[in-house]
Amino acid sequence: VVFVIVYLYYMFNRKSKIANIDEKYVLITGCDSGFGRAIAERLDQVGVNVFAACLTDSAVNELKVHSKKMIPFVLDVTNSEQIKNTVALVKKKLPDGKGLWGLVNNAGIADSGFIEWLPMETFRKVADVNLFGLIEVTCQFLPLIKKEKGRVVNMASLAGIQAPPVTAPYSISKFGLVAFTNTLRFEMLAFGVRVCCICPTFFRTNILDTEKLVTGMNTLFEAVNDEVKESYKD
Repeated sequence: VVFVIVYLYYMFNRKSKIANIDEKYVLITGCDSGFGRAIAERLDQVGVNVFAACLTDSAVNELKVHSKKMIPFVLDVTNSEQIKNTVALVKKKLPDGKGLWGLVNNAGIADSGFIEWLPMETFRKVADVNLFGLIEVTCQFLPLIKKEKGRVVNMASLAGIQAPPVTAPYSISKFGLVAFTNTLRFEMLAFGVRVCCICPTFFRTNILDTEKLVTGMNTLFEAVNDEVKESYKD
């Protein structure tokens, strides 16, 4: 968490170098907890106008209490209609002639298990959030980012560079995210838009809830057929 905060501090909190920081607008996804919540609160603290996208109403209410300036709202990044509604909300809140100074794609989920234990639906579910949802959000907001010559910050993972065991759905989605980021970076050069990817190692966020991971692995094991189950007993 410290690494991510320091990096974003460098990116967004250079008050002596960034003029009129209180006139900058940033959209962050996945602000319910973890990196997203920390980034949203920090940028709000230094004066940036933050659009904080959360998955749950409870997180929205918590952020409303935290700040009167921040604009929290519900967004499921796999829901195309909600994404379009978010674009409309942001356009409505932005002053005339303004675009988005930054987009932080942080929303993500993880499911763990040996590949042989995992149903295909798990691979699809994780990719829908971590990759395809992120791509759709980015594409919908690129016109506003280009307008401001802003930046896109994608939260990937070390698992997007080196895939550990039992992380196949998550790692596949993060490898894809790194590839998307690299491609988008080159395509946006002509528009003066910066695109970067942060690949943190293992931090104590909700994604690394040990109890939840163990429970999930046990549930997967119980669901596999007897032949597969027998092969993993040793």
